[in-house]
Amino acid sequence: MSHGGDIHMNFNILLVEDNSRFRQTLADTLLTHFVTMNIAEVDNGEDALIKAEDQCPDMIFMDINLPGENGLEATRKIKLIHEHTLIVILTSHDIPEYRQQAFSNGADYFISKAGDSCLMDIIAQVEKAMANKNARAWQENGSVSCQAFLRQLMSGAAACLPNEGLGLAGCLL
Repeated sequence: MSHGGDIHMNFNILLVEDNSRFRQTLADTLLTHFVTMNIAEVDNGEDALIKAEDQCPDMIFMDINLPGENGLEATRKIKLIHEHTLIVILTSHDIPEYRQQAFSNGADYFISKAGDSCLMDIIAQVEKAMANKNARAWQENGSVSCQAFLRQLMSGAAACLPNEGLGLAGCLL
């Protein structure tokens, strides 16, 4: 994980969404804010299970209403095998029953696509997850200075810059 005193963490995301326009918008938004991110995309629950097994993503954004196996069932199956993978349920139907089922099946977060802050909420969750992953790697590698860690953290998270409204504190949550 350490190359010459620098930590460079790949962060892998899986987008599971049958709406190709929303999936592309989400992928474009994430790549704009996080230049070192790897993004895989699938449009159904069955392919999500296969891709999760092949790539062990750090984070999955999962739609509920998918062709074939729904996102709630796919979430449950993925969490049985990859308990540390963060899963964010995305849905246009923000109803209490969906929220309850999402968390019962192992989802870590629930975000409504219909909300005005949907993309900003997604970016905030990714920033937090990336910072936590980088912090764990930094703690495991005592040879890296705090300054080097912060430089690396900031280089991969453009949205954490103060002029983007989140500042360094938002990156380290």
